[in-house]
Formats: sequence, C-alpha cells, structure tokens
Amino acid sequence: MKNPIGIYEKALPKNLSWAERFKAAREAGYDFLELSVDETPERMARLDWSLAERLDFFRASREAGIPVPSMCLSGHRKIPFGSADPAIRAQAAEFMEKAIRFASDTG
Repeated sequence: MKNPIGIYEKALPKNLSWAERFKAAREAGYDFLELSVDETPERMARLDWSLAERLDFFRASREAGIPVPSMCLSGHRKIPFGSADPAIRAQAAEFMEKAIRFASDTG
C-alpha cells in the first residue's frame, strides 16, 4: 500500500463498539485507525485496561483488517513532562510507560 489513509478515532461516533468502529472505518475505505488517549478520564483509563480488554481490542482490529499503528497521546497536556512540579513530571513518566505497555499489548 503506497499511501495508506487513516481515520482518527474521534471522527467516528463515540457510541459504537470497537468492532463497529473498525467495521465503519473499513467500509468507508480507510486503511487504519488512530487511537486517542486525550485528557478525558474515559480515554486516559484505556491505559489501565485489563489484558483481556486489550486483547479484545487487538482482535477486533485484526478481524476488521484495520490496524492501529498510531496513538495520539494528548493526555500529556494534562500531565506534562515540562511541568515545574516534580510530582507531575513523575506522573507524566508513569503515563508514558503505561502508554508504551498498552501499545505493545495491542499491537
């Protein structure tokens, strides 16, 4: 695939299941989906999904043929590495470590 085209998760209806989102992306002709982990508690909580939840997400992606090669980790706006507060910097590092583990687990 020379120039794959993806869709940002937030461009899809929020009320859809992951399987439905991947299916909608595929049916609309997209090649991949970009995941959002923004400042909202709901999206930040994704980094705390159980292994079963992560595997369900991975399975839905693969079954639809829509990979998730990127994640917008904008939750760092809430807990920035550049904070003057060392406690916030420590939270930022923990947040990043969780994101890396999440990305590894979900492919």
